[in-house]
Amino acid sequence: MSAARGSSRSVLLNPQKKSLVMQRFPKRPSSPASPASPASLASLAFAAALVLGARSASAANVCVALDEANDTLEVNERKAAATVLRQALVANHHVVVTGTCEDTYTAGHVRLGKSMSVMLTSSKGSRTARAGLIDELPAIYDQLIRALDSGKDLGDDGVTSRKNATLDQAVPNRVQADNIARFTIGYGATLGQASAPGPTLGGGYRYELDRFAVDADINILLGQKGAGATRGGFQAGIRGVYFFDPTASASLYAGAGAAFLLSASEIDHWSYSGSGLAGRASVGYEFLRESTIRMTVEVDAVLPVFKLTRDKSFGEMLGVPTAATGPASVYAPIIGLNFGIGWGATPQNITKVRLF
Repeated sequence: MSAARGSSRSVLLNPQKKSLVMQRFPKRPSSPASPASPASLASLAFAAALVLGARSASAANVCVALDEANDTLEVNERKAAATVLRQALVANHHVVVTGTCEDTYTAGHVRLGKSMSVMLTSSKGSRTARAGLIDELPAIYDQLIRALDSGKDLGDDGVTSRKNATLDQAVPNRVQADNIARFTIGYGATLGQASAPGPTLGGGYRYELDRFAVDADINILLGQKGAGATRGGFQAGIRGVYFFDPTASASLYAGAGAAFLLSASEIDHWSYSGSGLAGRASVGYEFLRESTIRMTVEVDAVLPVFKLTRDKSFGEMLGVPTAATGPASVYAPIIGLNFGIGWGATPQNITKVRLF
């Protein structure tokens, strides 16, 4: 007897029947698969339940209805609005049916000129939005459905997107600021050891809202002899202004800011000069805010963060010893009493005059 071995079969020669007999040998058993652990089975079951639950929640059967008692759209517009609402619900993973449903989304429209107020109500609550045009109903419906389904308000994250933003949301209205050109003239004094009152001239711009304003101005400090001292300089600064009664015709206000200051004084025939940053603080009262004519009374203080240093005399520059009779440095803050008047053709175009 002879045999030819294969992977799973062998051929035997039967001498009596003189025929070939095919004999099948059993396959080698494969290694048994390791059984799944209870923890992995529980995780898979939990994930499957979440997926099924999410699908069932997102695929809820809903109906569409219109508040015909209060709706002001035309008949054809109502039909079109109902169709658009169905499409928006389908896009947000709802199944819209005409028979028995789990929830009903009811839309109401109140037209005010070209715009309209849109209210969408379901068992989850109600949301209201404004459509500038009837063409914006698809975007408005999408926002209202997202807000109702997520429990959020309009404008929250996940409700408004690039695809459903309306024109008013893309280009929102802004409060118009008054653009006020200012010419300043006033009278102030340098305090401290370098006491020297004198006039000031300047100008700038004010951008004013009801409660807040921003001033940017330039002032020239003119020299004026007094008490043995002379001062002059240049100031350019910016400040913020806060009105305590924003809607009244007259309001008390306070301001604070910073400035770059160049200053010079003469004390006992010795010259002092310096430059650097300075803080600004002001308190004032503005009248006639509702009109095109405005008047202000203000006290303004400029507080430099540097001291004026004594300049070298002509003899010191030549190397000749000179006895210094004045201090090496002086601090020279400035305070001024301001009065202003402004005018313009419109409330957004006012020229303001104030005294420093």
